[in-house]
Amino acid sequence: VPQVLLFQGVQLCGRLQGLAGRRQVEAFTRQFMPLPDNDPELNPAADDLHALRQAAAMAPLQAPVQAALIQRLLHQAQQPLLVQEAGQRLQQLPDALRREPELARLQSLWHWLQRPLPDSAEGVRQLVSDGHFNAAAETLLQVPQLAQREDLQTLLVELLNLLPDRQAAHGYRRRLFALLA
Repeated sequence: VPQVLLFQGVQLCGRLQGLAGRRQVEAFTRQFMPLPDNDPELNPAADDLHALRQAAAMAPLQAPVQAALIQRLLHQAQQPLLVQEAGQRLQQLPDALRREPELARLQSLWHWLQRPLPDSAEGVRQLVSDGHFNAAAETLLQVPQLAQREDLQTLLVELLNLLPDRQAAHGYRRRLFALLA
């Protein structure tokens, strides 16, 4: 029986058994190969959701492809079904893939977007889904009830954990602690 075995080092990471055509073998091996920058099929424009879904289906084990789709879905925070799809896709990923730094960050972002927000934090969800973490932190720090409301403080601390800029996150934490003192 014809068979294709893919190894990473000494570990078997994929197997395709049976008679397969060229396209089937390419589709099978593509999910294990690094993505070429110039392949529009696997690197669609970030705003083309349909193309991102197709690329994710063609490369289910490629973290950058999965992250691009999930990031785009989370960017649509005003559409709950797309955010729900992002959560489903995150949960369907193998554990090893979910531990990839970008996918782990997106999973934290998804959890944050699922939190109920008080009326006083109106607009923060969209800022976060658009990637404007600093503006979202500033908005939360300006909420008058922040010092009295533990739920708002928790929301802000969790947001600061998502901030890609660690120095900015520390600065916001210092401001929060100064408000609480």
